[in-house]
Amino acid sequence: MVRPPPLGPGERIVASWSAELVPTDGSTARPGQLLVTTSHCRFFARAGPFGSRWETRPAFSVPLGAIRAVEGRSFAMSIGYGDRVAIPGVAIDGVAFRLARGDTPSQVGAAIASARGAAPS
Repeated sequence: MVRPPPLGPGERIVASWSAELVPTDGSTARPGQLLVTTSHCRFFARAGPFGSRWETRPAFSVPLGAIRAVEGRSFAMSIGYGDRVAIPGVAIDGVAFRLARGDTPSQVGAAIASARGAAPS
């Protein structure tokens, strides 16, 4: 069992998804967890041998109130010899994440909207 990633004081997880941070610089995708917390949307990459722990600093972190756009994306993934399959994903203020099979961008958008509504002013 992997312990949860480190969060800020009083911050708790509202929703989470297995995801991959889609690289923009040609590097490889980074697997981890996309989290909606009571105050932020964060992505923590896996670290260590076999992804046995979380990086201590999020690779992506934005306060809920600062999020301007959440949009669905689709990514092509090669399988076999030339076959391709569409993988669902989400872009949060232009930063793209591939989601695990069965998860949808609308789930992420709904969790962000819900957490924003519940966040203390």
